Amino acid sequence: MTQFETLQPNQTSSRRALLKTAAWATPVITIAVAAPLAAASINDAAVFLEGTISPARANRPRIDGPTGGGAVALAGPGVIRISNGNGAVPGPITGTIVVSYVSDTLSGFGIGDAVIRGFGPSAIQNATMTSYSSALQDVGNTVGGDVFARNVTRNFSIAGTIAGNSNVSRDITWGSVPASGLAIGSGTVTFLVTVRLFSNGVEFDATTSNLVYTV
Repeated sequence: MTQFETLQPNQTSSRRALLKTAAWATPVITIAVAAPLAAASINDAAVFLEGTISPARANRPRIDGPTGGGAVALAGPGVIRISNGNGAVPGPITGTIVVSYVSDTLSGFGIGDAVIRGFGPSAIQNATMTSYSSALQDVGNTVGGDVFARNVTRNFSIAGTIAGNSNVSRDITWGSVPASGLAIGSGTVTFLVTVRLFSNGVEFDATTSNLVYTV
């Protein structure tokens, strides 16, 4: 015969008390999740283009490899300024400057194709200049040809951490990629300069300004 254990009322209460005690004694594990480094600071950080190019007319170094860019007159920003709010922004800061065609008042073209001189930073104070690229944009016509503008992209990086509630300014040395094809008579070319900065893949508030080339 199979025997079954018979629980008395006092035994049932005793077992329930034991289970209740065991439940309250179970360890509580707390997992701490770290907030992304300087996430709030990036929201307070911004980049600005300021100052003026000095001298306005100077020999601009080439940014496409060879030396000697020729004397060129430029008007535009001469400084990149990083403004940071509360909290440090960790480095390195990586950046991209794009100089793209907006408009021109050029005249005096000959017959055939012409490529307008392109521009970009050849150096930024205390920064490491990295890759360079350019693309041609068809912006007009000549007799028997087209006029192309050269849009330039230049990448760079700035080492070190940007302290909280601080401003960091870096001088820009503007370089150029020479014109090609037909000689251009005279006039001006306006470019849009766009600067984007990143820290750990998070972008600062970007900025833009105009760069004007006088032929």
